[in-house]
Amino acid sequence: MENQPQNNMQQEIIESFAKKVNELDKRQSKIETLELESLPQQMKEMDKSINELRETKTLDFSNQLSQYGELLIGVKDQVTAIPKEIPVKTKIEFDTKAKFVIKVILGLSLAVVTLTGVVVALFVNVSHRADDENRYKVVKGFYPEVSHQVDSAYVVNKDSLLEQAEINIEHQKQVLEAEYQARQAEESSKTAKKQLNELRKQHKKR
Repeated sequence: MENQPQNNMQQEIIESFAKKVNELDKRQSKIETLELESLPQQMKEMDKSINELRETKTLDFSNQLSQYGELLIGVKDQVTAIPKEIPVKTKIEFDTKAKFVIKVILGLSLAVVTLTGVVVALFVNVSHRADDENRYKVVKGFYPEVSHQVDSAYVVNKDSLLEQAEINIEHQKQVLEAEYQARQAEESSKTAKKQLNELRKQHKKR
């Protein structure tokens, strides 16, 4: 019966240390500044002291309790200093190969866009030429004399004929534009005269 209080106290101390050890096992961190390397040695000292406590038969635990208290304070300070969440800084960098691949992809994309533009331009040009050929076929079919004269002049002096043709085409455009503007001006003049006559009639009624 005399050993019962002693055994109970030993059991409480053992359970207290076991609880602290379990808390340490659940918290893990790789922060070097906290000097966590000293924890295993402290655990060994605590385990050694516990074993010595189990073997002792005296009721004077003041010395052991003082040592355990100091150890617990040190362990508690280190455990408290461990952050619950360790911030992780993520830095994404492309290596040289990745940069090269990206440049190749961008270059190919630009080449595809350029090639597409060239193909579209060629297609439009070919379409225009096909239209011109069809028009000339119409001229040959309905105006054979005119087409014969054009063919003969083209064989004799192609450059001068093309130059004069461009001049004539530009002149025809200017004439058509002038005629269109004249018609627009005539219509505007008629509208203005009509409005003027209506205003004069309204003025006479007053």
